[in-house]
Amino acid sequence: MLNTLLQIIAPVRCICCGKNSVLCCSEHLQDGGIFSFHGIKVHFLFELDVERLAAVTAFKDRGVTALGKVFANLLRPRIRSLLASHDCVILLPPANPKNFKVRGFHPAELIAKKLGLPTLRAKALRTLSDQRSLDATARLENLSGAFLYPELFSREVILFDDVFTTGATMAEMKRAAELAGGKVLAGWVLARRFQDFDSGQKKKA
Repeated sequence: MLNTLLQIIAPVRCICCGKNSVLCCSEHLQDGGIFSFHGIKVHFLFELDVERLAAVTAFKDRGVTALGKVFANLLRPRIRSLLASHDCVILLPPANPKNFKVRGFHPAELIAKKLGLPTLRAKALRTLSDQRSLDATARLENLSGAFLYPELFSREVILFDDVFTTGATMAEMKRAAELAGGKVLAGWVLARRFQDFDSGQKKKA
């Protein structure tokens, strides 16, 4: 009854299609797959086209943090299925201090903490530029050798980030994880957006 009343007063609409009752209809967020990257399998929940970009932008930059629960609910059964026989930790990239101050949260970490597995965020060894302002080559240079994880003692790990654009973040997470003694089982991202990334253009992702 309360939900019905709230829907009349302030109706919730899907960010992607504008229909009532949910922040984002699940059918918009389930056309993902798996691809190989630096010797590991990277799983993604959906392709980041214009429609889904609206949902990711609302979550990361417009304060619609409730979408984190929507994303986590879709990711959880897939990740749990993959890890049925494994006791592992989810590794995250470090937070960008400037973005964290503006948003008040770390997007990938907010989702990961809702998956029911332990998480560990990397430490940045130097001040990093915002990846969204860089082309593909500059992204690699910006992150090369920049992450540090504590000793993992051969622990199995999943690399998790919100958006895969050029793979610079995922590559550096893998390097740092293996340097710390972790055994990388797979990579997971919310969305994949590398096919349309022009290394000569500066795009947000």
